[in-house]
Amino acid sequence: MYSGSSDGEGPDAPAQRKIPPPSSMLWVRNLRRYIGSGAGLGSEALMELETKRILLDIFKEKQQKSAEAGTIPSFYKKKPEEGSISHRVQRLAKYRFLKKQSDLLLNADDLDAMWVCLRENCVIDDATGAEKMNYEDFCHIASVCTEQIGPKCRRFFSPSNFMKFEKDESGRIAILPFYLYVMRTVSLTQARIDMSELDEDSDGFLQPHEMEAYIRGLIPNLAQLRDMPAAFVQMYCRIAAHKFFFFCDPHRRGKACIKKILLSNCLQELMELHQETEEEVTDTEQAENWFSLTSAQRICDMFLALDKDMNGTLSKQELREYADGTLTDIFIERGRDLTTSLLLILGPQSSLVGIGSRMHYMVVQSGTTIMGQWAKAPGWMICLTKGVPCQLLPSWHSNLAHRQGGLPEKALDLAVSNITSLIMFAPYCYLIPICIAHLYSQKSSVFDEHVRRGKIGGGNAREMDFESFLDFVLALENKDAPEGLTYLFRCLDLQGRGFLTTADIHTLFRDVHQKWIEGGNYELCIEDVRDEIWDMVKPSDSLRISLADLLSCKQGGTVASMLIDVRGFWAHDNRENLLQEEEEPQEEG
Repeated sequence: MYSGSSDGEGPDAPAQRKIPPPSSMLWVRNLRRYIGSGAGLGSEALMELETKRILLDIFKEKQQKSAEAGTIPSFYKKKPEEGSISHRVQRLAKYRFLKKQSDLLLNADDLDAMWVCLRENCVIDDATGAEKMNYEDFCHIASVCTEQIGPKCRRFFSPSNFMKFEKDESGRIAILPFYLYVMRTVSLTQARIDMSELDEDSDGFLQPHEMEAYIRGLIPNLAQLRDMPAAFVQMYCRIAAHKFFFFCDPHRRGKACIKKILLSNCLQELMELHQETEEEVTDTEQAENWFSLTSAQRICDMFLALDKDMNGTLSKQELREYADGTLTDIFIERGRDLTTSLLLILGPQSSLVGIGSRMHYMVVQSGTTIMGQWAKAPGWMICLTKGVPCQLLPSWHSNLAHRQGGLPEKALDLAVSNITSLIMFAPYCYLIPICIAHLYSQKSSVFDEHVRRGKIGGGNAREMDFESFLDFVLALENKDAPEGLTYLFRCLDLQGRGFLTTADIHTLFRDVHQKWIEGGNYELCIEDVRDEIWDMVKPSDSLRISLADLLSCKQGGTVASMLIDVRGFWAHDNRENLLQEEEEPQEEG
């Protein structure tokens, strides 16, 4: 009946219509336009799309900057601003990373379980009675500990760790040194995590207030500090933190590297306060540990006893009473000629962008050619010497006239020892690099070398504050340490030349000789003492003694004591008798 098919494929059907491609359909174009605008996406998809756009913009911006910079590598990265997205992401990433590292650490229960496994699976050495294990026992203990504690203990049982320890003839190691190694590793890692949490800018360095916060958090866990009065906690943290910066911040940048803190003896000395003292400990023994409560109270009492006028700082006269007045006057107050090695020209077209750590140079960025424009640029000429306030010097060039309006008053009180204060010159500075700019004489003392200047507008700027007093005490109590000897050498270097001559030794020891005679001791020849010092140091240059010579001879602390303290010379002169007195109680015991 029906001769044609129902789908129109019969011979009489019209030609088949071609289906248009999807991209030409109106509804497809509208849907794509709708989705592309983001209006039809959910909140999560929209957020992901926005994130991709932001990251793409950042990538394009970095590509553009790299193309403009050429081959010059980037050596400075600006820190993210407080509250910005980058800052929040950085803090979140830091929190998650430290949390992950903390979860991988062994806790006290895990350490106890490991010690039990070590003792149960070790062998007793018949000769010494020590508990030891060979490599097969080591691997077996690793399996047992992994089952009981978890995989986080596996990293301690690597072959390389086994090879770190001393082995006997049978190839066995003692379990106690291995366990102490595990405990110390866990302790240092935990300390690093705690310090990193306090590192606000995440640069790997701690500032003084961050170090004080770390110590404050340790106090409840230190057995010997639990009874500390609450009113003394802040002062204790200040004293304790200062020793870390004295030894771990030699260039006085105001921040100490976390890695250097962890490897220093200071942290180990602080952790000794964990131990419960069953036996009674004398005040003298307690005072040997700088971080003990007895030592901190001793430092405070000493400062208060010296501060006669109770103004919070020490004058030269007050400091002379330190150690019962046995320090020489030339050490407390000495005169010398200072040689200037930097000349700073202040002009309106330059900006200070960096300062050399040792104040031998400065890096400046100027809008003018220095050598071509300096003589024509009106400005102030200032002579910079470390430890001495900047002094306005008369110009010997007629074109260097005073700039109109003069400098800010703050410039007159600038102290080079406080490097950050140079930033106030940012709109004005550029540098004329020369070796010797100007010679002049200036009365100087230990204050000029090491006293921090008070803040402008308040305080006595020429007296020693408590922070500088802590440096002073730490140097005298650690004369054999490189940091303490470096501090003292700067005081002994009368001419600021970096070495001591025979004339310097004669001048320094003259005050010691005077105090020696006033004490009723026998007459001695200064030249003989000078020759003895030369024999002790054995300098590389027979005419001068450098700091490197004092450090290498291993007797630098003794030499420094002989030159600044009459008690130090007395102890050296009677060293054989003192040694005999120390040996006699041991023989009786």
